[in-house]
Amino acid sequence: MNPRIKLFTHYVGDLPHYACDFVGRVRDILLVDWELLWYSNVEQVNRRVAERLGVVCNKENGYALSDVRPMWATVFPKGIQGYEWWGWCDLDMAF
Repeated sequence: MNPRIKLFTHYVGDLPHYACDFVGRVRDILLVDWELLWYSNVEQVNRRVAERLGVVCNKENGYALSDVRPMWATVFPKGIQGYEWWGWCDLDMAF
């Protein structure tokens, strides 16, 4: 069965130690495909958002990027191709 749902998680900086556990939990759910949007600094994400949305994005830290999560499908359109639904989740969520 092919995954029908695409989930994005954004993270800026060094990944926390529990990230590998999270990956395993999400990938065990057969209907879900997951993608980590991992950047070394928030300026990279600000540029990507500004390029795709045509607006200034000036977030100061990774937590503030939560404000743009509803637009990830527009910012990363190739990531949702072939899926019926998409959404986002955080690394500290339990599935």
